[in-house]
Amino acid sequence: MRLTSLGLIAAYLSFVYVARSQSAPRDFPPREVIVQFCAFDSEGIRFDPNLSQRIEKLLSRPTILKQAPMTIIQDYAISKAKVEGDAADVLVEYTAIGEIDDHFDFKLYVPSRAEPIKVRVSYHLVRQREAQRSSGATGVGAGESSGWRIEYASTPAYVHAESAIKYLLRVRDSDPLASNRQNAAKAIAILERQRKR
Repeated sequence: MRLTSLGLIAAYLSFVYVARSQSAPRDFPPREVIVQFCAFDSEGIRFDPNLSQRIEKLLSRPTILKQAPMTIIQDYAISKAKVEGDAADVLVEYTAIGEIDDHFDFKLYVPSRAEPIKVRVSYHLVRQREAQRSSGATGVGAGESSGWRIEYASTPAYVHAESAIKYLLRVRDSDPLASNRQNAAKAIAILERQRKR
């Protein structure tokens, strides 16, 4: 009887431990939050209403994601995080080739040169405690990506050319404005040429 009771107690404690570990939020470091943000952003996720919440969950407060201008990039490099208490800064250096405005007009940054330019963006993050997350200060609850959140500055989207083309194809085929459709088609042609260089 005693052994049976001990076995039940052990099973109960094991269940509680597993349940708590599964429901506890994963506390990724600041740089990893930026790694996730840049990966999502470069894939053009902010332009898909069904997927943009993945980026929103990395932000410190509900934010309307800026969609124009869109900066077209080849790649990016992420620095180490500088952490001071509950604040951190992470620098991202983008290799950019051009920009698409809110009318889908594409402009190369350096049309007369072969080399793209470097654009540096500093992202500031804050550590949000469990009480802040559960009180509704942010849309993220337990089990989400991290206690660190990006204090979102209104930066443009930094999107790989391949992802930008997919988005522009939808604009070309379905935007109600003829001028937007024409600009999107021109932008696609320019990006296709850039990809073949």
